[in-house]
Parts: sequence; C-alpha cells; structure tokens
Amino acid sequence: MIRTSFEQLEKMEWVPRHFQEKNGIKYGYEKAKDSQYTVKVDGTIIDFVRLPAGHTIPAHYHNKAEEVFVVVHGSATFQTRMNNVDKPTETIVNAGDIFRIQATERHRTQNRTSDYLYLVRFAKKEDNDNVHLELDVE
Repeated sequence: MIRTSFEQLEKMEWVPRHFQEKNGIKYGYEKAKDSQYTVKVDGTIIDFVRLPAGHTIPAHYHNKAEEVFVVVHGSATFQTRMNNVDKPTETIVNAGDIFRIQATERHRTQNRTSDYLYLVRFAKKEDNDNVHLELDVE
C-alpha cells in the first residue's frame, strides 16, 4: 500500500520530463524520482506527476492505454475531444476529483494556476502502446 499526503509530495525529489518552450508555451512536467512512488500492479502503472505553474503536458494520445488522473493539489485543465473538428472540450478538475481519458483520445493537460499541480496517474501498460506527442497544436 502506498499512502502519501500533500506534505509528502512537496518533499519528494522530482525529475524533469520534456521541458521546453515553443511559441511562448511552456511544456513539461515532473515525475517523482524515487521508484517507490511509481508502482506497477498487474500491468497498471500508478505514478505521481507534478506540473509547474503555467506549464502544459503537450497534446498527445496513446494507442491502447486509458488514463485516470486524481488531482491531489491544485486545479488541472484537461483539453479533450481534440480529434474532432469542433473546438476541444475543456474540463477543470480540482483537488479530490478524478478524470478519465480513453485510449486514442487526443488530449493535453494544463496548469493555469500560480502554484504546482500534483496528480496521481493510473494507466494500464499495454504492449506496443505508442505515445504520440504533439507540440504546438492548437
């Protein structure tokens, strides 16, 4: 069993992932460095993600993996339905809320606040599940 609190999350050592800036948009996020905070159970990955203020996880999709996010601290803006011709759907998810993204659903996650956003991510690890990352996609 993993039990953690927001105070423990703040003290974790974090590893930067995909940090860059393009056309004025700050991309990138951080994952907990300590392997005890990334758990694999029956093919399901559970990991902790921290998104700095004003940063975005770029638009992407997974061929096979479905993702479920629990917001631990802060407020996340999830943009989904980016596959459609219509405008993407935006959903604001606050601390304590859960958000699900289906496989093949093109999406991005933004932290539009002035504080860190802490998420717990659950995803089923599938063989040959490619992540298709897209920068600078409106």
